[in-house]
Amino acid sequence: MNTFNYSIIIPHRNIPDLLQRCINSIPEREDIQIIIVDDNSDPEIVNFSSFPGQNRKNIEILFSKTREGAGFARNLGLQITKGKWLLFADADDFFNDCLNKILDEYINDPVDIVYFKNNSINNVSNEKLERGDWLNKFIDIYLTDLRKGEKLLRYLFVVPWCKLIKKDLICKYSIKFDETMINNDITFSYLSGFHANLIKTDLRELYCWVYRENSLSRQKEEPAMILDKISVHAKAIIFYKKLHQGIRLKKMWLEIFYYLRILYLNDKLFYKKAKKILVNTGFSKIEIFLGMTISFYLLRR
Repeated sequence: MNTFNYSIIIPHRNIPDLLQRCINSIPEREDIQIIIVDDNSDPEIVNFSSFPGQNRKNIEILFSKTREGAGFARNLGLQITKGKWLLFADADDFFNDCLNKILDEYINDPVDIVYFKNNSINNVSNEKLERGDWLNKFIDIYLTDLRKGEKLLRYLFVVPWCKLIKKDLICKYSIKFDETMINNDITFSYLSGFHANLIKTDLRELYCWVYRENSLSRQKEEPAMILDKISVHAKAIIFYKKLHQGIRLKKMWLEIFYYLRILYLNDKLFYKKAKKILVNTGFSKIEIFLGMTISFYLLRR
């Protein structure tokens, strides 16, 4: 039975060529377990008889028969991880060449999370983008202002990739992804950051974040997706308030009421559902009223 140092979880749906690129960016090592979770891809798009990774050693492929989203897929993958460290990747992104050396260096490191820098490109033109520079800035701040930077990394570095995360940390605190269609990784990220004992940063660009025009994050936001956003962001705001750490709430707070206003104007049923979510999460009715008032005021400006 193999002893794995690393488990890499990759959710996938309908992009087999890009998934293959992601797999190819991972070095073939005996201590790496790769878990691919297919989120009910369409047989008209994906040839399941030659699914990416089928013939590679130490790859486990799970096929979900219902479309539940990347959070559900990642949680499925977490259930069968065997490595000491966890890494995550989106199927349309890939790891950079430094990955192999990084994995050699961190096998026995005592920290709970290592935060890395990233780079970004356009999937069609390969043009270099600045998409992930806001995450890189958190690391730069950490190196010059430890107290401020640590808050940014632990609570606002809200993507699961570009990190090494100790599996024991996730198991000890039963940390999971939200099983939503969008923003499923925010809760996982700030909870792992909160519970981590020791953290560190690494200036190397571990991961390439790829801009793809028809990715999930670029799709039109339907009412159900907006509801997911409101739910996840509301939960985060309540969590940050309880921390009393001065985490920046303004942008996320305004975004909640921006989306609530959209539902109010376009779908009263989902608007009522969203208000109920906010109340159940811990928002007062006065705060909801003020939020909506401010949102409509800003719209008129």
